[in-house]
Amino acid sequence: MTIYGWDGSDYDFGRGLTAARIKTFRAAGISFATFKSTETAPGQIFRHQHMGEALNAARDSGVPFLGAYVVPRSGVSAAEAGQNHIAFLDLLIPWWRSHPGFMHQVDLEYWSYDQVSGWVGNALFDWLKVNGGGKPVVLYGSKGHYGSNELRFPRWNANYVRYQEVADFKTLYARSGGDTGAGWQVYGSPSRPAELWQYSDTAVIAGQGGCDANAFRGTEDDFRRALGFASVAPTPQPEDDDMAINPTDFSCLIWRVEALIDAARSGQFTHKLQ
Repeated sequence: MTIYGWDGSDYDFGRGLTAARIKTFRAAGISFATFKSTETAPGQIFRHQHMGEALNAARDSGVPFLGAYVVPRSGVSAAEAGQNHIAFLDLLIPWWRSHPGFMHQVDLEYWSYDQVSGWVGNALFDWLKVNGGGKPVVLYGSKGHYGSNELRFPRWNANYVRYQEVADFKTLYARSGGDTGAGWQVYGSPSRPAELWQYSDTAVIAGQGGCDANAFRGTEDDFRRALGFASVAPTPQPEDDDMAINPTDFSCLIWRVEALIDAARSGQFTHKLQ
């Protein structure tokens, strides 16, 4: 089984997207949805004002997994970018902290105005693992840009096999190769396939054109496990004499150590600890 997702930004609202249309995405077959929050550049912050409207609509329609993506930029510390992202979430969608299906997405890309290094995206990923309210973090970093880089995971790859083709999102996924398509190739270090594949930016979802369409190979329960969401049902706590190590705490320690190693290798030790 494959499940599907959508990611958007204020630019989609400029092309005619509305909250009413987003409320139909779940019925059309969308299981996860993310929207751009902030992009902090040296000296300025770009905030996507429709984030609250979009994610409220997706939540109200029953989409179980929701998230917001933050864009890392060169010359900006992970702490600054992360704090601006968190503050904007708290302003527009304060429910994110208690939502069981909320995730952070780091949108690592080469832009025409800034070819952002892989370590910049990794640093923001690491910061959110520690400071992001205990929510899962996924790294959007495509093989085409960062195929040989050290990259955190879970990963989100972009590969438009049917470039500029306009069709229903499920039809486009099948035409792009489906569960054996090129977007599932192994890449990065450690070398592994992406958990998520953005296979089109011209898909049609519930009649809305020009959509970014994404896929995950598995069920919604598989998605929850793969991205590290907390179990929906509360797990019994061990007795004091039998207290187990909290795997989340151990994971955070790993991210901190890896961040320091990356900083030392890149020669940006001081910058990354700001």
